[in-house]
Amino acid sequence: RDVAVTGVQTCALPISNAEKLIARYSIDIEHIWFIGDSKSDYEAASSVGLKTILVPQNSDIRDLLNDIL
Repeated sequence: RDVAVTGVQTCALPISNAEKLIARYSIDIEHIWFIGDSKSDYEAASSVGLKTILVPQNSDIRDLLNDIL
């Protein structure tokens, strides 16, 4: 499995970054999961058709990825 972490955002939602990566690399959104820690993350990702995992705020993403993968 391939995993791409695009970075931690502390201000604006990173959806525009995800859209840029999808377009740049012609990624099939069926293979993307967006991981967010707020309702607004979930809503933004869903609005562009991404499958979303909502995690507790301040979670250690490395622990979560180890559990998922």
